[in-house]
Amino acid sequence: MMTSTTDLWKSGAALLLLSFAAACGSPTTEGMSNAQPVTDGGNATPVYEEDREGVGEGGSSTCAEPGATIPGFVLAENVCGPIRQTVCGSFTHAGKYSIDIAINYNTSVVSPAGGTVVTARSNIPDTCSYPNLDGRDALRLTGECPETGTDYGNYIAIAPDDPNLPSLYVAHLKEGGVDVVLGEHVTQGQVIGHSGSTGFSTASHLHFGCVTRGSESGTFPTAACSFTWRARDSNAVQTGQPEEGDTVCGLAAGG
Repeated sequence: MMTSTTDLWKSGAALLLLSFAAACGSPTTEGMSNAQPVTDGGNATPVYEEDREGVGEGGSSTCAEPGATIPGFVLAENVCGPIRQTVCGSFTHAGKYSIDIAINYNTSVVSPAGGTVVTARSNIPDTCSYPNLDGRDALRLTGECPETGTDYGNYIAIAPDDPNLPSLYVAHLKEGGVDVVLGEHVTQGQVIGHSGSTGFSTASHLHFGCVTRGSESGTFPTAACSFTWRARDSNAVQTGQPEEGDTVCGLAAGG
């Protein structure tokens, strides 16, 4: 019997996912409830895969450009979580200026800059959460996932007031976890949504990235940027690109 190219690709993807899961440990559901945001949002240990259709779109393959520095962060003050994948991460962030933060389900997500909501999606159910393409296809057959555009789950994109900044987006929000509407102006630090695990994800986490202005869509072509966060161990405000394993925290009101 001949083996198709598609079957070989799926087999390779499955082996990659198993290897990654072995390295990171088993997913946990700790904190994955309808609780209020917690002081430390980093209890969940996700194993996830993100939008392969959009991997590497635009930007550098090495993420060497510092880009503009985003003034704020997506976690509220005193909320922290570990970085599970940083910019240009080898698993799914090749060529992407984006980070993944493990935080509990339903943790508040705040706007990292003042700006206007340019796109948002909130109708993907929490049950539409999958670790691989086969899982996605199965959920599409049952109707739990829409036919297209589900890999980032529920998301929000904001065009900052500062024209020198790229647009910013957060993804994998919970079902109904978008607290803003298209065209709404938001301020830095304003709660805009709540975390979840929708789309290409198997545990609650937040995907935060920079996107080319005017191209805010479900594939989010990347734009160079640097992030601003507070380090939990030193309590110091840092800028740049956090490393995998770092625990990052939200900023105090006003910076």
